[in-house]
Amino acid sequence: MALKYSLLFCYSALVMAEQSIEPNYHWGRGLKIPAANLIIGGYVNASYKNFDHNPGTAALDDFSLFTTWNPTSRLHFFSELELEDSVNTNKVKFSRAKFLVERLYVDFLVNETYKLRFGKFLTPLGIWNTIHAAPLVWTTSRPLVTEGFVFPAHANGLMVNSKFILSDHNLEVSVYVDDSRDLDPHKNKTVFKNALGTRINYEIFDYLHVGFSYLTFKNQAIFIHSDRNHLFGVDFLWKKKDFELQSEIAYRHGGKWEGNETGLYLQAVVPLGHHFSAVGRYEFLNGTHQLHNISETGTINLGVAGLAWRPYSPLVIKAEYRFGGNNSLVAPSGFFTSISTFF
Repeated sequence: MALKYSLLFCYSALVMAEQSIEPNYHWGRGLKIPAANLIIGGYVNASYKNFDHNPGTAALDDFSLFTTWNPTSRLHFFSELELEDSVNTNKVKFSRAKFLVERLYVDFLVNETYKLRFGKFLTPLGIWNTIHAAPLVWTTSRPLVTEGFVFPAHANGLMVNSKFILSDHNLEVSVYVDDSRDLDPHKNKTVFKNALGTRINYEIFDYLHVGFSYLTFKNQAIFIHSDRNHLFGVDFLWKKKDFELQSEIAYRHGGKWEGNETGLYLQAVVPLGHHFSAVGRYEFLNGTHQLHNISETGTINLGVAGLAWRPYSPLVIKAEYRFGGNNSLVAPSGFFTSISTFF
């Protein structure tokens, strides 16, 4: 009898083991394939924008596909392929729609303190740029100081990340070197030619984080005789009981060819109940703005007032209005709304 129950137990264990390695899908967490240590997921974002004195535009802004592979406990591969602005009611782009490499890197965990990353990754400067995926942020529009004309959003090269405990609080330090001129095949005005940067993030309290950034870089092909840019940044994030306050301040010194630029934003989030949150943001930008085809000098002050509804954690629906004495090319006033979800 004991043998019978032992055999039954072994059979049950084998069945459970087989079930545990079967692929499984959860909304917002992607498709997990345990047998291959693989996760496939991503997010989609659709928006409608109606700038003042201009016709409204509906677009599928982002369709991003994430692939995560962990062949060993120390190696971690990640890629993000993005189908960007593929459907737009003002511009027919179906024939030109293609996946772009948003991120492609490998992480090597040296030990519990140090991690090496090589490949294409988001520039670790400030808060917004590294969490810019639409379902994770509170507004459809992006703060101007985090836009590509202040600093390139991506780096191509090597980063060393380290985590320490300082006075019982977490301290994270990242140092990275970029060589986009040789490593990135898609070279444009919002891509580094080369760069060297660092970011320090300190958890003062569980609900308060403060960050400091420094970046020195040259832009790819903005000017034949471009100067080296130096960017200094400070940011903080306070979160408590669904209330949130965050800010980023950056100063870029670009010399006489590219000019200087100072920018900041201050954003507050207040819960309203029933999964609704009110969002308010003030933005300031002053100096020379490097746009795609031209550069423009001036001062911009603007405000953003909006609502965000998160009925489920992977899904967010947003609506907002941007207003103020702002620049019609850089930041026109208007109404924005979007729906985005992880899948």
